[in-house]
Amino acid sequence: MKTIALQRKIVVSADGSGLVSQAGGLLLLETLRVTGLGRELSAQLERWRPSRAVHDPGKVIADLALTLALASIFHVHQVAG
Repeated sequence: MKTIALQRKIVVSADGSGLVSQAGGLLLLETLRVTGLGRELSAQLERWRPSRAVHDPGKVIADLALTLALASIFHVHQVAG
């Protein structure tokens, strides 16, 4: 078995320094709902939805955008300190 010298250790603490806030994600989701952007995105992408598709393409795009936004916030916090 090979060992990798640069493995990161997972450190658990109770000081709150590693917490990632999801308030920004909730704000983005609420903005999608209130503005109707989520419904409109779904309506505009409907023509590309295959007949047997289970997932709404607008919801998939919105979830992807939310994931990228939260991941970038997490990355900025990790780099900053």
